[in-house]
Amino acid sequence: MSKQDKLLQKIRRNPRDVTFKELDQLLQSFDHELVRTKSSHSVYRRPGAPPITVARRQPQMHSDAVKEVLRAIDDLLAED
Repeated sequence: MSKQDKLLQKIRRNPRDVTFKELDQLLQSFDHELVRTKSSHSVYRRPGAPPITVARRQPQMHSDAVKEVLRAIDDLLAED
């Protein structure tokens, strides 16, 4: 099992206990590029996919933002 798979499983098991660093690693492992950061919001883009905006929260991310990222990744995995 790869690091990407382990991280994805961890986030799926508990979307309320995810740090920004973990979410950033997950998005970048699925070829999303950080294109802009403005105050507490970061925007990620991937060719052929809509942009994802993530608002940083300390110490854990908001679960709605995590679920949005998981939906985007599920869409990518369904395409393959």
